[in-house]
Amino acid sequence: MGIDISVGVLVDISEASYLESKDFIDHYKEQFEAINQYLISIGLPEHKEPSSFGGVPTLELTATKELYPLRFFAEELESRSNLRFPHLLTVAHSNGGIFLPLDFDEVLEPDPSFRIEYSLGSAYKLHCECLSLAALLDIDKDFDAPLIDCSISKIDNIGYSLEDFNLIYEDGCIWPNGAGACYSLYIASHFSITHKAAIVIF
Repeated sequence: MGIDISVGVLVDISEASYLESKDFIDHYKEQFEAINQYLISIGLPEHKEPSSFGGVPTLELTATKELYPLRFFAEELESRSNLRFPHLLTVAHSNGGIFLPLDFDEVLEPDPSFRIEYSLGSAYKLHCECLSLAALLDIDKDFDAPLIDCSISKIDNIGYSLEDFNLIYEDGCIWPNGAGACYSLYIASHFSITHKAAIVIF
């Protein structure tokens, strides 16, 4: 599985870029309008997707082939402990999703009447889930400091070692397979929270 990750899908759209990508842009404008109607209906604040980052470029990342091993590690952790990664696993089990810069606990599955085509996750919860997984993989020292307070555990705190998970390390790599996807999603959530823009997963 490969995914494309974008933060700022409606940022700095020129007339030329609009004409070139009209269907794509109109689709997400309609989705954000529908999302706001849904958010209001369940008592959450609306999300205003920005049209500018003040000169900062949009964020575009790819996590090609990295989600399989990351999903395996997260699911194994869930099966062996009380740790949960619902927002991250929503990415890993779907072909698309939108993560809003809002703080809510559960992944949202809007009623079909709203015509929202994606599950809705929280960039805040994704931020902490990625940091927690990074700590469990012992790679969190390579991550930027979190923007919010996240409760994390080390692998030995839950009674396991990394050797228990049959992680695969490519020749010359100090990170196991899957860690790259964790890092990309963490960077995306960091950028999303900073600029108050949704993460869009293709």
